[in-house]
Amino acid sequence: MIRLFRVHGHSMYPRLKEGQKCLCTRFFFTLKPKELLIFKNPISGEINIKQLRWIKDERLFVEGLDPQSVDSSIYGLLSKKDILYKVLFVF
Repeated sequence: MIRLFRVHGHSMYPRLKEGQKCLCTRFFFTLKPKELLIFKNPISGEINIKQLRWIKDERLFVEGLDPQSVDSSIYGLLSKKDILYKVLFVF
């Protein structure tokens, strides 16, 4: 499944800017650091986009680029099943 998302907020600035669009897929087999992932925030329940920083023992640490961003240092590590989409292209 392919889906289009629009960026809201600035947690990923300067890599992503407010209003940009992301073409994403649900079908992915591998994840690599620096890829952009879309998931449901375990605290707020909102859909978030963050950059994958590292993977260890099937646990994922995701982070925003803005120092004020809420990320895995706050809500903990994610698992691969928590990932809703992987970003393919940003425009």
